[in-house]
Amino acid sequence: MNFTQEQLDKIVASGQFSIVGDTAVHTVNKAVRVQDWTAPPSLEDTAASVLAEFCAEWKFPLPEREYRFEPSRRWRFDFAWPDMLIAVEVEGGTRHQGRHNRHEGFENDCEKYNHAALVYGWYVLRFTSDMVKDGRMAATMRLLPPF
Repeated sequence: MNFTQEQLDKIVASGQFSIVGDTAVHTVNKAVRVQDWTAPPSLEDTAASVLAEFCAEWKFPLPEREYRFEPSRRWRFDFAWPDMLIAVEVEGGTRHQGRHNRHEGFENDCEKYNHAALVYGWYVLRFTSDMVKDGRMAATMRLLPPF
Protein backbone atom coordinates (compact mmCIF):
# COMPACT_ATOMS: atom_id res chain seq x y z
CA MET A 1 0.00 0.00 0.00
CA ASN A 2 1.51 3.31 -1.01
CA PHE A 3 0.71 6.51 0.83
CA THR A 4 1.21 10.08 -0.28
CA GLN A 5 3.27 12.34 1.94
CA GLU A 6 0.07 14.18 2.90
CA GLN A 7 -1.53 10.89 4.03
CA LEU A 8 1.58 9.97 6.02
CA ASP A 9 1.57 13.39 7.66
CA LYS A 10 -2.08 12.93 8.71
CA ILE A 11 -1.37 9.45 10.05
CA VAL A 12 1.59 10.65 12.10
CA ALA A 13 -0.38 13.72 13.28
CA SER A 14 -3.12 11.41 14.61
CA GLY A 15 -0.65 10.22 17.23
CA GLN A 16 -1.44 6.59 16.43
CA PHE A 17 1.62 5.92 14.27
CA SER A 18 5.19 6.95 13.93
CA ILE A 19 7.31 6.24 10.86
CA VAL A 20 10.57 4.32 11.30
CA GLY A 21 12.30 3.72 7.97
CA ASP A 22 9.89 1.80 5.75
CA THR A 23 7.62 0.73 8.59
CA ALA A 24 4.90 2.31 10.67
CA VAL A 25 4.98 1.72 14.40
CA HIS A 26 1.41 1.59 15.68
CA THR A 27 0.76 1.94 19.41
CA VAL A 28 -2.44 0.28 20.63
CA ASN A 29 -3.06 0.11 24.37
CA LYS A 30 0.65 0.49 25.11
CA ALA A 31 1.54 -2.51 22.92
CA VAL A 32 3.65 -1.89 19.86
CA ARG A 33 2.92 -3.58 16.56
CA VAL A 34 5.13 -3.03 13.54
CA GLN A 35 3.51 -3.01 10.13
CA ASP A 36 5.32 -2.92 6.83
CA TRP A 37 3.80 -0.26 4.54
CA THR A 38 4.18 -2.62 1.56
CA ALA A 39 2.13 -5.42 3.16
CA PRO A 40 -1.51 -5.83 2.09
CA PRO A 41 -3.70 -3.71 4.34
CA SER A 42 -5.58 -5.46 7.12
CA LEU A 43 -9.33 -5.00 7.45
CA GLU A 44 -8.70 -2.62 10.35
CA ASP A 45 -6.31 -0.54 8.25
CA THR A 46 -8.74 -0.51 5.30
CA ALA A 47 -11.49 0.71 7.63
CA ALA A 48 -9.12 3.33 9.05
CA SER A 49 -8.39 4.59 5.53
CA VAL A 50 -12.10 4.82 4.72
CA LEU A 51 -12.71 6.72 7.95
CA ALA A 52 -9.76 9.05 7.34
CA GLU A 53 -11.18 9.95 3.92
CA PHE A 54 -14.61 10.50 5.46
CA CYS A 55 -13.12 12.69 8.19
CA ALA A 56 -11.23 14.81 5.68
CA GLU A 57 -14.31 15.19 3.46
CA TRP A 58 -16.72 16.03 6.31
CA LYS A 59 -14.26 17.96 8.51
CA PHE A 60 -14.56 15.39 11.31
CA PRO A 61 -11.65 14.77 13.66
CA LEU A 62 -9.93 11.41 13.24
CA PRO A 63 -11.50 8.75 15.46
CA GLU A 64 -9.74 7.17 18.40
CA ARG A 65 -8.85 3.53 17.79
CA GLU A 66 -9.55 0.78 20.31
CA TYR A 67 -11.42 3.23 22.55
CA ARG A 68 -12.30 1.77 25.96
CA PHE A 69 -15.72 3.18 26.84
CA GLU A 70 -16.54 1.14 29.96
CA PRO A 71 -13.89 1.35 32.69
CA SER A 72 -15.12 -1.73 34.57
CA ARG A 73 -15.01 -3.99 31.49
CA ARG A 74 -12.46 -4.67 28.76
CA TRP A 75 -14.93 -3.48 26.11
CA ARG A 76 -13.49 -1.35 23.34
CA PHE A 77 -14.82 0.17 20.15
CA ASP A 78 -12.77 -0.31 16.99
CA PHE A 79 -13.12 3.42 16.24
CA ALA A 80 -14.78 6.13 18.31
CA TRP A 81 -15.51 9.83 18.55
CA PRO A 82 -16.03 10.07 22.34
CA ASP A 83 -17.08 13.73 22.28
CA MET A 84 -19.91 12.86 19.87
CA LEU A 85 -20.71 9.40 21.33
CA ILE A 86 -20.34 7.77 17.91
CA ALA A 87 -18.61 4.42 17.55
CA VAL A 88 -17.77 2.24 14.56
CA GLU A 89 -17.39 -1.51 14.89
CA VAL A 90 -16.04 -3.60 12.02
CA GLU A 91 -17.25 -7.17 12.38
CA GLY A 92 -14.67 -9.42 10.76
CA GLY A 93 -15.09 -13.11 10.09
CA THR A 94 -18.71 -12.91 8.99
CA ARG A 95 -18.17 -15.25 6.02
CA HIS A 96 -16.86 -18.01 8.25
CA GLN A 97 -17.32 -18.89 11.89
CA GLY A 98 -15.42 -15.91 13.28
CA ARG A 99 -15.80 -14.76 16.86
CA HIS A 100 -18.55 -12.28 16.05
CA ASN A 101 -20.98 -14.82 14.61
CA ARG A 102 -20.48 -17.75 16.97
CA HIS A 103 -23.12 -17.90 19.69
CA GLU A 104 -21.04 -16.71 22.66
CA GLY A 105 -19.24 -13.98 20.70
CA PHE A 106 -22.50 -12.72 19.19
CA GLU A 107 -24.15 -12.58 22.63
CA ASN A 108 -21.16 -10.76 24.12
CA ASP A 109 -21.31 -8.20 21.30
CA CYS A 110 -25.05 -7.70 21.90
CA GLU A 111 -24.39 -7.07 25.60
CA LYS A 112 -21.60 -4.61 24.77
CA TYR A 113 -23.60 -2.64 22.18
CA ASN A 114 -26.76 -2.51 24.31
CA HIS A 115 -24.78 -1.35 27.35
CA ALA A 116 -23.03 1.35 25.31
CA ALA A 117 -26.34 2.63 23.90
CA LEU A 118 -28.54 2.43 26.97
CA VAL A 119 -26.09 3.31 29.75
CA TYR A 120 -23.87 5.83 27.96
CA GLY A 121 -25.93 7.01 24.97
CA TRP A 122 -23.52 5.80 22.24
CA TYR A 123 -24.53 5.45 18.60
CA VAL A 124 -22.83 2.25 17.46
CA LEU A 125 -22.50 1.81 13.70
CA ARG A 126 -21.68 -1.77 12.72
CA PHE A 127 -20.13 -2.87 9.44
CA THR A 128 -18.92 -6.12 7.91
CA SER A 129 -15.65 -6.40 6.03
CA ASP A 130 -17.56 -6.42 2.71
CA MET A 131 -19.29 -3.17 3.68
CA VAL A 132 -15.92 -1.54 4.38
CA LYS A 133 -14.47 -2.68 1.06
CA ASP A 134 -17.43 -2.01 -1.26
CA GLY A 135 -18.23 1.53 -0.13
CA ARG A 136 -21.33 0.93 1.98
CA MET A 137 -19.49 1.98 5.13
CA ALA A 138 -18.52 5.32 3.57
CA ALA A 139 -22.07 5.82 2.26
CA THR A 140 -23.54 5.16 5.70
CA MET A 141 -21.09 7.51 7.40
CA ARG A 142 -22.28 10.28 5.08
CA LEU A 143 -25.78 9.92 6.56
CA LEU A 144 -24.58 11.13 9.97
CA PRO A 145 -26.16 14.43 10.98
CA PRO A 146 -23.81 17.37 11.45
CA PHE A 147 -22.52 17.63 15.01
